[in-house]
Amino acid sequence: DILRQFEQACRKYDMKFCLYYSQVQDWDDPNGYRFHKDNSNRDFQQYLDTKCKPQLRELLTQYGPISMIWFDTPMTITVRQTQELIDLVRSLQPECLISGRIGNHMGDYMATGDNFIPRLPYPGDWEVPATVNDTWGFKKDDQNWKSADDILHLLLKINSRGGNYLLNIGPDADGCVPEGCTRVLDTVGRYLRENAEAVYETQRMEPYAYEINGIELTRRPHKLYVHVLKQLSRITLLNVGNKVTNAYLVADGTPLAFECSPSCEGDGYIEVSLPIGLQVEKNICVCLEMAEVDPIFEPLMH
Repeated sequence: DILRQFEQACRKYDMKFCLYYSQVQDWDDPNGYRFHKDNSNRDFQQYLDTKCKPQLRELLTQYGPISMIWFDTPMTITVRQTQELIDLVRSLQPECLISGRIGNHMGDYMATGDNFIPRLPYPGDWEVPATVNDTWGFKKDDQNWKSADDILHLLLKINSRGGNYLLNIGPDADGCVPEGCTRVLDTVGRYLRENAEAVYETQRMEPYAYEINGIELTRRPHKLYVHVLKQLSRITLLNVGNKVTNAYLVADGTPLAFECSPSCEGDGYIEVSLPIGLQVEKNICVCLEMAEVDPIFEPLMH
């Protein structure tokens, strides 16, 4: 029972045990739906009652507490049918999260399209399902790994906009994470360990007026984090009206020189000077401690 092994491993390492379940598509059952096929003659309610629900009941009663069921590909499931599945989950596992792809916008949170990121900060709970290469699961011929820089940039964009990054790693038949994927994750992991306070449990940013090449912003009360993802000699933020009281390198606490003053256009202006040694680095994070609780992003001058 591979699920039993998975469940036991999650408990051993104090990880949440969650399961994926595709509630509509089925390549075997004649009443299951298939993508790009004519489904008009299928009795989906019969499929729901005789296969989907019994399988869900088995999953939700045989493996202890389930933290989440990640439903997927709802296709044309009706509101009533979606509610039937929600009621079943709630009756068996009241604390189990239900993914946004249960159908009809009725999940506990929103899941975006695969590898699609909201352009602006988005309210509520949501996540981006994404891949490290071009494949879901494992495909031995797919070696088109995204770079660690690409993954880090995406993670920080999603984080700053208030979302969760659901990143697929596709272990192979032996349960091993492919070497190309491991190299990417190890590199990103080093950045996260060194700059954990600037990523974990941070709050959604309000929209900032400028797109600054190589810069992503995250925040927590009284702190604005500037993630520097390219080589820079200084950090310049315009139209930020906060009173900065301190600036330091998140990784080791090194204090940094900074200046706050109006720009020549009269807008708020913050500049942080980076020492020579940091000017040749990329993927560093600077914390700006502020007198105010939240960042004050000023409107652009008219």
